[in-house]
Amino acid sequence: MKISFRRSACTIAAAILLPVTHAQGSPDLSGLLSILNSTPEGTWVQVNLNSYSEAWTPAELRPLYLTSNPDPSKITYAWPSFAWDSNRGDLILYGGGHANYSGNDVYRWHGTTRKWERAALPSELLLNPPGFYTPIDGPDAGPPSSHTYDNSLFLPIIDRFIVFGGAAFNTGGPYNRMNPDGVTYRNTGPYLFDPSKADPNKVGGTTGSHVKRVAPHPEIVGGNMWTNRDYRAYTFTGSTLIPNSHINGVTAYAQENGKDVVYFGARPGQGTDQHLFKYTISSLTDVTQDKLEKVGRFWNGPSDQGAGTYDPTRKLFVRTGPATQPITYWDLNNASPSNNDVVTVPVDASGTFDFNQMRMTGIDYDPTTDQYLIWYGGPDVWRLTPPTPVTSTGWKLDKVSKTSSAAPTIDADSRGILGKWKFIPNLNAFLGLQDFVNGNIWLFKPVGWKLPTGTGNLPPTVSLTSPSAGASFAVGSIVSVTATASDSDGSVTQVAFYVDGGIATTSSGPTYTANLSGLTAGTHSLTAVATDNAGATTTSAAVSITVTSATNTPPTVSLTSPAAGAS
Repeated sequence: MKISFRRSACTIAAAILLPVTHAQGSPDLSGLLSILNSTPEGTWVQVNLNSYSEAWTPAELRPLYLTSNPDPSKITYAWPSFAWDSNRGDLILYGGGHANYSGNDVYRWHGTTRKWERAALPSELLLNPPGFYTPIDGPDAGPPSSHTYDNSLFLPIIDRFIVFGGAAFNTGGPYNRMNPDGVTYRNTGPYLFDPSKADPNKVGGTTGSHVKRVAPHPEIVGGNMWTNRDYRAYTFTGSTLIPNSHINGVTAYAQENGKDVVYFGARPGQGTDQHLFKYTISSLTDVTQDKLEKVGRFWNGPSDQGAGTYDPTRKLFVRTGPATQPITYWDLNNASPSNNDVVTVPVDASGTFDFNQMRMTGIDYDPTTDQYLIWYGGPDVWRLTPPTPVTSTGWKLDKVSKTSSAAPTIDADSRGILGKWKFIPNLNAFLGLQDFVNGNIWLFKPVGWKLPTGTGNLPPTVSLTSPSAGASFAVGSIVSVTATASDSDGSVTQVAFYVDGGIATTSSGPTYTANLSGLTAGTHSLTAVATDNAGATTTSAAVSITVTSATNTPPTVSLTSPAAGAS
């Protein structure tokens, strides 16, 4: 199958946004790594520099939902998920769907610039006779909008964002397409999106497919960003059952034998039983080489919403669910169509975990620290620990987040975190998406954090610990200064102490102290500059002190003899 694409330049008078381009490979995330390096373990840091709403498609270029025109906040609100493009260091977001948002516009947040950008304008919709919608240029040019639950992933080998959908606009069911007879229809998808073609001023499909209900906008051309994998049109080696619905679906990525692999939970029939499938893409250009296998059977597990993750160390697929089935796992050491799911109720020794929130959580596995972390919004992050060997009993929950001044809040009326919580291998940290309008990006630094390999040199950290800000000293006093400094990927070779921008003295450690003398009366600014073994430097925050002039006290004198009144 040969696919050709055409790109051309365009502008949109309504909202011109300049695209950010990235080369495939290792993205430069040194800015985020430096922030993480100076963030305490077990705490959060917010890193977005603009709001999600700044990138929204203008109202006149959005397809109507009936007669209303909701904004794209519904994409982050209505049972959503994102994917992390590890080739570019970008978050990719698509969603909406069902009765919430009709646009199939795509957004991304750049880890390099720390800013939101629109990646594609939405397509106009076509209502097919059976009552379902597709983009006006057809089901192969892009998907309609859809709830994505935990069904969005990035495939780094073929360099594509993949989405399985869930509750599509406006049927609340799977992606559909008409059969050649023009009367009957069938399921279709999943869809692949090409991030290298992303452009804020192009429609994701073909030229002329953009929304034209206010003005035609001839300058908007097609970016040809989407392709329909349409795996239901082919017979797969080893497949035993074709998934029917991805409502409440869960997914996880794995790389096996040099190929992109997706493990996903889906409903194969008209019921709500969720079985586990393994989908392997061998060739971007030949869908007939794809392989679909059923590797886990629904037995006692949930059909409710939740999130999933894959642990390649233990070969477990683990998902969250309702309070009665909070954790379910499939042991993929025994992968087969008859491999039953196992439900477990982890023990929370603190008694503070709200199991009623488990169906709202996101979960992902950190291979660098060998831990599953769970988040359901707000400041608390929980660790899920399986027993050794893995059995249905002995799983534990404990809170690993520490109290800090910066932390996300729980979104009001949220439909769940689901796929808005991911482990980011480029950072060895977790990313959470919070706030429907602002699209706040939060990084959580896990306990035991390690610098990702091959990321280059990170600068050291340094801070002045004494004297305290505002301290006062008399002229002629010796002022003792102390600093702490460290380097996560090397060693600190020197700390230099500065007074009012001029170097005063240096210290080579292991404790970094100095005695300053000869300070004149007035206010002085003290800083410390740490240098690591690769020559990188960091300057501490300034500490201001005051030196005061000595006050001259007159002598005392008194007559002791003769006594007053003597004759």
